[in-house]
Amino acid sequence: MPPPPTPPPSSSQQPQPQPPRTPLSSSRSHPHPHSHAHPLSQSQTSASAPSPHTPRTPRTPHTPQSASTTTATRTLTPRSLDSPSRQLVLELTSEVKQLRIQSVELKTLKAHERRTYYDTLDKLESEREKIYAAALDEVVERQCEIRRNAEEFLEKHCQKQEARRALKEKGERERLERVVRREAERERKRREKAEKAERAAREEKERIEAEEREKKKQLELREAAQRSVAEAKKKKEEEEAAAAKEAERIEQEKLAQQQKESEKKKPPVTAVKAGRRTEEEIRLHERYLEIHANLKKLRSWLEKEVASDRDKKREFGDLRRAIKKCAGQLTDDKKANRKPTKEVMDILKKSTTYIQPSVDIRDFIATPTQELLNAPNFQVSAIFIYLVNVLSKSVINQLISEAGVKPATAERLGVFVASIISTPDLAFHGHSMIDIVLAKYHLICPVLFGFYGREDTEEGKDALGWWREDRRQKGPFVHPSTHEERMIGLASGFAAMSLRNFSKAQRKNPLPNRYFWAAVAYIVEVPPEEVQSTHLYVLASLLRYSATRVVQFWGDFGLQMLRYVTVDWLEKVPGKSAAKSRCELLRINWVNEKGILIA
Repeated sequence: MPPPPTPPPSSSQQPQPQPPRTPLSSSRSHPHPHSHAHPLSQSQTSASAPSPHTPRTPRTPHTPQSASTTTATRTLTPRSLDSPSRQLVLELTSEVKQLRIQSVELKTLKAHERRTYYDTLDKLESEREKIYAAALDEVVERQCEIRRNAEEFLEKHCQKQEARRALKEKGERERLERVVRREAERERKRREKAEKAERAAREEKERIEAEEREKKKQLELREAAQRSVAEAKKKKEEEEAAAAKEAERIEQEKLAQQQKESEKKKPPVTAVKAGRRTEEEIRLHERYLEIHANLKKLRSWLEKEVASDRDKKREFGDLRRAIKKCAGQLTDDKKANRKPTKEVMDILKKSTTYIQPSVDIRDFIATPTQELLNAPNFQVSAIFIYLVNVLSKSVINQLISEAGVKPATAERLGVFVASIISTPDLAFHGHSMIDIVLAKYHLICPVLFGFYGREDTEEGKDALGWWREDRRQKGPFVHPSTHEERMIGLASGFAAMSLRNFSKAQRKNPLPNRYFWAAVAYIVEVPPEEVQSTHLYVLASLLRYSATRVVQFWGDFGLQMLRYVTVDWLEKVPGKSAAKSRCELLRINWVNEKGILIA
């Protein structure tokens, strides 16, 4: 931007060189040579310059203005001014006029210069305003461009956020869909399993009914034949009746004697399984098997009792299905498990109110206490006993299917059973219904109670609890991997039920800790050469997640037991197998997970 012009100097400033004349002063084309000199000095100079004796040369006017002035002066003077003083006056007058003219012209020039100066200032100000306006427009444009860029960036950011949110929502929807599909598949399998179980129960019921009808028919035919034979021989045998009766009596006594002798010679049913067990242990084992048989008879009898009453049959089926459902809903969340536990308790408490049909409680108790024997009445609700049996069977099936693959899941099932069976309202004169659960364990996992056999024989497999695909028809045994999963699940569940801590609870422990210790002792008492893979699988599953509680309950004795089992006794077992390796890994697992070092 050019600098503003310098303002004209004031009269107080020092004199500057005379600016060039403007057209306003063009009337004097030839200024006087002494126009810038003071008039008095000029007159004095001119007065003293000529001598009195030298004739004066008249001055020639230089401009038309001076000539006209002289002429005017001459016309005003009546006579010629031949005097030098007058001549000087005239010249002085002329110069004064000239100065006045110059002063007017100078004012006019100054006014023009001032006007030109302010016009220049206005022009510069206008140009400066244009520059400022252009700069402001440029700034506004730059700000608009920045705003547009910011809006574009914000829009892109919002689009990214929206895309990320949509992707997250899509992932969440897919996850929920997978969960729904998984739950639907699980529900479908459960329904199929339930339908299969119901179909099998229905077929079993139909088979039993057919057998009973056939037996009844055969009995009627036999009785009819006997009656006809008796009537035909009645007259002929009247005379020989006394002798025949005596002979018959003698024959019956003889047959009875022979039967007693054969029973004495015949080994007990569990002799193959007994191993090194005492007579009391064998008797107790047979008692539990008898309880299991009584439970099967109760189921068949009860189904017949409710078959005629449609409402009772439907209610009976709803209770059974509710217990199975609750057993399958257990998770690792203890708070979530309270709901199915309470639901099963309510069902069992409700079943105790059904007075009819009733059964004798002594048929389902292995070792009745004195308090129970002194009870005035031994009748209990048959539906209650049946539903406790359903609960036991459902829990065992869950142990086989879940804990057989993941033994850690047995803990929640053990808590579930212990919480329900220990309820005082479900006990009979202080005796819990745990014998119903133990009866099933004596049948399907006798190794826990010291009964076993060789795995390479059918009798030995039956003694070990090796399951058959069809037990009624003596079908083939299940695959070894299936048997392994069954034993792992059952042993893990037995440990979870028998290692519950009731020291701070008001309830009585239905399955005291001594059952766990006895199960481990039964296995390590087996001679090393007779140890089967089933022993090792059961032992490893008993101890896998139990080391902490073994130490908690038995202290140093528990540590000695763990060392004896995993070091001393295991070294005596010959050969190498997957089951033995499972036992050898116990010490490593205890160190890594529980910080228990067995050296």
